[in-house]
Amino acid sequence: MTILHKAWLVIPRQLRLDIRRVLVAVFPSRFTEWLRNDMGFGAIKKVYVEKGCLLVHVPKTAGTSLGKALYGFEGIGHYTAMELRDLSPELYSRLFVIGFVRNPWDRLVSAYFFVVQAESSTVRVDKNTKALVDGYGSFRAFVVEWLASVDMRVAPIIFRPQYFFLCDENEKLIVDFVGHVETIDEDVKKIAAQLGREHIVLPRINQSSRGSYRDYFDEEMRDIVGRVYEKDIKFFGYGFDG
Repeated sequence: MTILHKAWLVIPRQLRLDIRRVLVAVFPSRFTEWLRNDMGFGAIKKVYVEKGCLLVHVPKTAGTSLGKALYGFEGIGHYTAMELRDLSPELYSRLFVIGFVRNPWDRLVSAYFFVVQAESSTVRVDKNTKALVDGYGSFRAFVVEWLASVDMRVAPIIFRPQYFFLCDENEKLIVDFVGHVETIDEDVKKIAAQLGREHIVLPRINQSSRGSYRDYFDEEMRDIVGRVYEKDIKFFGYGFDG
């Protein structure tokens, strides 16, 4: 992820949408070219065409494993479906666009400890996100003191709601297939069938052995997550237990 892209993602989502509309209207070719160059899209576009699919990598939904399985590499990072569509509307319309989602409570635990453990692992985490999370000292404090009051439009990308990545500005789903981490093996088989591939081998990357996410929540914390990620829960059919 480039410095330019990091700066772009710091801008609140609605303001990014407004800026994008203006730039596309005034400088359509230049804006699209800027996105392509910043995201490295042009260099790997051929791979997406050959494989027939485009993965929208929602953070902490097995995107690294899925990218490796579908393309042989991780993909281009955590870009929204709208951003990918803006790069090449024609290509977006003819590829099979895929996104995966995860139980919001489980995903939050995964994201939190991914950041906490970053210095003792091989993963890379934005230093501001790392400092933010470490500043609360515990998962409970992070949820009750930060998550309960944060504006998700400006939250670190790893904690943003999943529908931000898969829906348009009107909150309409704009991907062709939504898989679930909880049924990933079955969903990958469906993707393979859609793409006419005999099978897709899914590597297991960044797996954790921390136990059930349910053990990390008391009633107050559970309710906070339910409120903050209400639209993810509604759109993708989740509840605390699954």
